[in-house]
This record gives sequence, C-alpha cells and structure tokens, in this order.
Amino acid sequence: MTRDELAGKLHRLDPGASLIVEGDVLTRLFDVVKLSQASPEALKSISDFALAHDCTFSFDRQVGAAPCFEKNDIL
Repeated sequence: MTRDELAGKLHRLDPGASLIVEGDVLTRLFDVVKLSQASPEALKSISDFALAHDCTFSFDRQVGAAPCFEKNDIL
C-alpha cells in the first residue's frame, strides 16, 4: 500500500467507521523502524496524516492494540 492508497481508503470511510492498518505497513509508509518504538515525532506525523483526511489515529503500544484510523463523525 502507498500513502496515496491509504489516503483514498481514509477518504472513503463513513463517519464513525474505522480502518485497522497493520503496523508493518505504517512503518514502511512513514519510515519508522518499529511502530512500538516510534518516536513521538513519528507518531505525530502519522496522526497529522490522519487529521488531514478527517480521521483520528490511535495506537497503544503498551496494550499491543492494532493501529487504527477512525473517521471523524463531523466533517
């Protein structure tokens, strides 16, 4: 998947819907060695990408939950 493909998927999400993206995909797209060890700046970069597509990015490295983008309810 490319950033453009991810952007398209995020754009097409219905409000309130979510999209789980495997960590290895995000590490490749955002040039991070390992998502669980990503710097705050790297995570902010992913969050900013999500916000640019009216989504919120969530990832809890302590719980080990899958990285998730959720479309904002209000566009």
